[in-house]
Amino acid sequence: VIVFGTTIGALFMTFKLSDALRSFRAALLILFNPKDNPEESIQQIVKCAEVARKDGILALEPIAQQVKDPFLSQGLRLAIDGTDPDSIETILKNKVDSMEIRHNRVNLFYNIAGRACPTFAMCGTLIGIIIMLQSLEDPKKIGRGLGAAMVATLYGAVGANLLFLPIGEKLKNHHVDEMLSRKIIIQGIVAIQAGDNPRIVEEKLRTFLVAKKAA
Repeated sequence: VIVFGTTIGALFMTFKLSDALRSFRAALLILFNPKDNPEESIQQIVKCAEVARKDGILALEPIAQQVKDPFLSQGLRLAIDGTDPDSIETILKNKVDSMEIRHNRVNLFYNIAGRACPTFAMCGTLIGIIIMLQSLEDPKKIGRGLGAAMVATLYGAVGANLLFLPIGEKLKNHHVDEMLSRKIIIQGIVAIQAGDNPRIVEEKLRTFLVAKKAA
């Protein structure tokens, strides 16, 4: 109660309720859902480029309806509607910027939790020591106070280093992959709208993977 209860209380004091709940949901999604796959994004874009090259850009309408990724679906719809490439790029980049703000806030949530948990664990440790000092005449109560102090320290270390901070790092890694997938989709949609050859489209998009491997 002292360690995790106060940590969660501090988080709800720091963030709005909607942001806190979104952060908890994000952790569940990351733990149980697969990551964004940039390679898969490239394959989808190249297939779309082949269809557009062969049958015209309007032939992408059924694909836009079936695609599971709403970001890719929106990009395809913009291309199908005849939106110019600059406008497509601006609209999708604005959406990516909004997504990045949300992700940064979620990541901050778990970083603060990772810092707060050991701090409140020290409070639990101090309470255990106080109990121990108040019971010097009774050896049985001394053991109880010392045990509470040690357990609080343990909970703080485990909560920070096995729960909150690893979740924050996992979210950060997922964010990098998702941002890369979004950049690939943006450049791919713009290339499709410009009527580029599918092979050229694939070569352009694979440069993102080369940069990632080099990093």
